[in-house]
Amino acid sequence: MKKKMHLFAYLKTGPTSLHPGGWRHPEATVQDIFSPSRYQSIAQTLEDACFDGCFFADLQGLYDVHGGSFESYIKYGGQISYLDPMTVLPIMAATTRHLGLGATLSTTLLPAYQIARSLLSLDLLSGGRVAWNIVTSATTLEAQNFGIDVLPDKNQRYDMADEVVEACMALWNSWDRDPFEMDKENGIFADPDKVHYANYRFHEEWIASRAVSECAC
Repeated sequence: MKKKMHLFAYLKTGPTSLHPGGWRHPEATVQDIFSPSRYQSIAQTLEDACFDGCFFADLQGLYDVHGGSFESYIKYGGQISYLDPMTVLPIMAATTRHLGLGATLSTTLLPAYQIARSLLSLDLLSGGRVAWNIVTSATTLEAQNFGIDVLPDKNQRYDMADEVVEACMALWNSWDRDPFEMDKENGIFADPDKVHYANYRFHEEWIASRAVSECAC
């Protein structure tokens, strides 16, 4: 039996993904980090090289831990996430046919409904090519950007993550696979019998910080 190698690219929406000074290489292109063409080119290159997919590592904020300031990260570049990956991935989806598209989304900071809707929307538009890099976040700076003074401890974050994933699954499964009839003659766009309430309830310990998912989609 022949073994196959699966290749997945690690990306950042900033000047470099790996070596902090990589953007300074004479042949490195950095002027286009805010241009759609950059991400189209990356996607096409990866697909042509037969990569299975890619994913964007992400941070919901700007590191300010070196010397108690963000000065070095701004001044010298490096692994900074300037753009929201969920705005970049659709651009990459539109220019490829097979490349898997991964996003990093935090179960601690983002509501389950938002995660479920965003990922499923992109999955539908890309023909089923979306992946979710599930994280619980680990920095105070991220928490503060979402109005949280201090992150819950690690064990609680992982428990929350389990429930957020369960809630997303419940939301995704609340629609049957073939609800859309689009019957113009009879005026029926979709079959309501194939749409159901998720009615997922989070553990009482953090229900105050998580909206109860009771919607159908």
